[in-house]
Amino acid sequence: MKHLPLIMVSLLVSACGGSGEDALGSSSGISFNGNLQAASITSENVEAIGKTAGESVQRAAQTGSLPSPITVVSSSFEEIIVATQTNNFSASALLDSCTTGSAESTSTTLDNGKVSQTIVYNRCKLSGSNNTANGRLTALYNNINNLDAGFTLTYTNFTLSASSTSDLRLNVTVACADRSTCTYNSDFKGSDNDVHRISAFNFTGNSSTGFNGSATFYHERHGRVSIASSGLTYGACDTRPSGGVIAFSSTNSSGTIDFDPDCTVSGTWTNSTGSGSF
Repeated sequence: MKHLPLIMVSLLVSACGGSGEDALGSSSGISFNGNLQAASITSENVEAIGKTAGESVQRAAQTGSLPSPITVVSSSFEEIIVATQTNNFSASALLDSCTTGSAESTSTTLDNGKVSQTIVYNRCKLSGSNNTANGRLTALYNNINNLDAGFTLTYTNFTLSASSTSDLRLNVTVACADRSTCTYNSDFKGSDNDVHRISAFNFTGNSSTGFNGSATFYHERHGRVSIASSGLTYGACDTRPSGGVIAFSSTNSSGTIDFDPDCTVSGTWTNSTGSGSF
């Protein structure tokens, strides 16, 4: 598999395992089309932003602390599942990667000289692995012969499954300025039925001891905030945290939310006209 035209994806050990149907996004392959502007945090929206930001952390934390360039973390998988020889591109080599099933690749050179490649995995048991891949990967290369010219990878309903483990489903876009400088977006449908996004995330820890880290969170209706999590635990409150705190901020406004084991929340807000709690 060393010839696959993908950036290295390593599966490291974490206590935060894949949750099957919706590990990093919804099963429908949804994408964020919401508000990209800085949020104005008020008494009316602070709780909604905080709750959905709490849902986003566990999803993003599936990808671990994001060492360069891409790492996907799950307790179900502890092996490299996709590797690449980045200096030699060979689309046809993809077809040699499956011991059973298939991986079909199509490439198109666009008018601007960029190359778009789509790879569809169909029950492809990856060579040298116990994992079976399904789903779509789309890669857009600014210069197919030079990854340092920048590229974008989009995983749509990309799942990995192995016997006696849960599936790990990816709905993630990775935009790379070069082969080692990448930003990550994970889009998901929240418990409020809106589609949200978490990006530029970096978390450590696990769902039992607590996730700590930072990210940019986009609420579909209310917009963008910077978030910092402390001790977020999961398990008792469905997709929302059952412990820990998130602090979030935007232009001239900020908020906090505390998650309790009985699945209730409380918090504070501050903006240019006042402050309060909920």
